[in-house]
Amino acid sequence: MNSEKISINEFLADTTKHDSCYNFYDWFCKDSSLEKRMNDMIPKLRFLVNEGIIDGDTCYFWLKNNCPVQGSLYDDLRISRIQDGEFLGGFCPRSGHDVENKCSVWTLNCTPNGYEMYEFKNWMEFKKEVKRNKSFKQKLSKSFV
Repeated sequence: MNSEKISINEFLADTTKHDSCYNFYDWFCKDSSLEKRMNDMIPKLRFLVNEGIIDGDTCYFWLKNNCPVQGSLYDDLRISRIQDGEFLGGFCPRSGHDVENKCSVWTLNCTPNGYEMYEFKNWMEFKKEVKRNKSFKQKLSKSFV
């Protein structure tokens, strides 16, 4: 991945501003499928910024293609702060670990576990919860600044 980190908003303004690996830092899929996989994540990234969950000016993102021992390949979206590179958490719209393909969100907060994880039936249920539950949305947005 590029050593120069651009903000999410800068990327969303011109999605051709990606590295040669389409912002994936690790993958198990064919190289030829990386562009499509990145393009599938862009609407999700846009939603997170538009809803105010991620600060698109102060954060950058990268992608990971995961290969579970059991299940199918799946992608997740990870967020870090540009200023210090601190990893803040991530979003997995569709896990490949089980047949349910749950959506998960994780934040690295100062909790006894060191993180918080939320699971949803799917990405649409996560979006509904963000739009319906202001306190949940605020809690997430505090984690991604």
